Order: sequence, then C-alpha cells, then structure tokens
Amino acid sequence: MHGTLEIRICESRHLYNDQLLGSIQPYVVIEQAGKAIETTRKGKGVNSKWGEKFTVEVQERGGVKLIVKNSRSVVEDSCLGTYAISSDTLLSSVLYDSWLQLSNKWARGEIRARFRWVSHSKQTLSLSAHRILHPYHARHTHPHAPPPPLDSPPPVP
Repeated sequence: MHGTLEIRICESRHLYNDQLLGSIQPYVVIEQAGKAIETTRKGKGVNSKWGEKFTVEVQERGGVKLIVKNSRSVVEDSCLGTYAISSDTLLSSVLYDSWLQLSNKWARGEIRARFRWVSHSKQTLSLSAHRILHPYHARHTHPHAPPPPLDSPPPVP
C-alpha cells in the first residue's frame, strides 16, 4: 500500500468547553505512522472552522488519529477529544467526508473531516484521471495530441 492521503479539517461543533472563564481555542493534531501535524490555533469556541488541508505520504497500513486540543489551558494543552479512523475505512472509498463523534471523558463534540486517498499503485487506475473517448476519436487522433472534448464532432478526414 503506497499512496497519498489528503486530509481536510473542516470544522467542529458542540466541543466541550473546559475553560472556567472565556472560551476555548481548539486545534487539531493529526497523527499517522508515528508523525504528527497540527492545524493552526485560529479556532474560536465550541463551534470552530479551520478549512485546512494536509497531505500525508502513506507507506504502510495504519490508521489516522485526530486529537482535538484546547490551546488556552493553564498548564498544558488539554485534550477535548479524539477520533481514530482505520486505514480500511479510508481505503474503502476514494473520498470519505463525515462528522466524527469525538471520544473523551465528557463524550461531547464532533469534528468534520474529509479524507481523500490517491493510490500510487500502477494496478489501480483513477477514473477521474481518464477520459472516455468516442471510438472514432480513439482510432483517429495523434498519440501525443490531447483528447478532444467529449461533445466535439469527429475530425474531418
């Protein structure tokens, strides 16, 4: 299994507010294969928006863990919740977009994330990368010429 996983952290809703005063400033840590990357700390409150995209090269099977933290905690960033998603789930479709229920001691909050798998295997072809040509176009075009639009008439001989 070798490919690229595109991860978009979209938004959160109903996160637990662990602040005594004021509101939380959440961010997301993405862990995969022992590596971690973070969103910015621009989130504000229990319903935050990020819209940030990350690309991770995947060499081996393994899932992704999302950890939502509060950067306004007094001592260290507190964990507001986690969500783990298996590689089998990610590979079962090209695009996985969902609200993910966070696990934590308060059992509150969700995060919306979008995962897109791009395989680097030569055995798998992406249909979105290929055009279906009219049989006439397929036989009568130069091999290095770009394919004509699907709605174009056949070339005049």
